[in-house]
Amino acid sequence: MAFREVSVVVVKEILRLWLSGHGYRSIGRLAMVDPKTARRYVRAAVALGLDRERGEGQLTEELLAAVVAAIPPGRPPGVGPLL
Repeated sequence: MAFREVSVVVVKEILRLWLSGHGYRSIGRLAMVDPKTARRYVRAAVALGLDRERGEGQLTEELLAAVVAAIPPGRPPGVGPLL
């Protein structure tokens, strides 16, 4: 399995879908990312103050930049080498 960086546009879509009530599997399918990737970005956004009850108006450029910065590029910790 290859890992790729997720664009800001995709991060925004992941967060938009989560705010509208989708689960991680659904987000993964719709945004074409692994559900674990979706979960990582949502958790980072929630840690930065994203609240499912407050709607899409929270998805500012500043929040998106902070979420992207919070997720290190490359392979997630604990993942072994590609074979």
